[in-house]
Amino acid sequence: MKIFKAKYIISIVLIMAVIVQLTIYFGKLLDLKDSITVFTSSIVTAAGWYWAAHLNHRTFERSEFIKNKDKLTNLVDSCFDKLDELFSKRETTSEDIDIFITEKTIEIENKASQLSRVFKSKIIFLTTDTITKMKSYPLDLFENNNMYNEQKSKLRKFRTDVLEEIDQNYEEWLKKL
Repeated sequence: MKIFKAKYIISIVLIMAVIVQLTIYFGKLLDLKDSITVFTSSIVTAAGWYWAAHLNHRTFERSEFIKNKDKLTNLVDSCFDKLDELFSKRETTSEDIDIFITEKTIEIENKASQLSRVFKSKIIFLTTDTITKMKSYPLDLFENNNMYNEQKSKLRKFRTDVLEEIDQNYEEWLKKL
């Protein structure tokens, strides 16, 4: 666990210094038994606050990861839905597919790497190989003049593979917690 980062340790030391000073001040007014009680309860309170802040931060981070994963999954789904729609139209050209894929994969790539930039985490929802394949595979599939049903089934399989990779990477991240 990454509980004891430098900023947390410094915060704890500062809180403890304040507690000691208060105990010394009140120690002049209280007898030894009462001073120990005040000091002990202050330490327990500070530790409880620290633990609650740590749990709150972890819960927030986890919820952001889940939201980001869901948004990425929705982006991938909408990308493949639109690709399916483009494949079914007769007037669609390779250039239409290329333009759409370029725009969507940039958006997907940014969303996939957002958490590692924001939280400085090493989680990777989609590998660069998968993103590269997302940029080329649908276009290759379209240009090969396969039957529409064959294109659709291959595209559906690729969609499933991409979504499975997102889920597997997410599960691996959960196991590390």
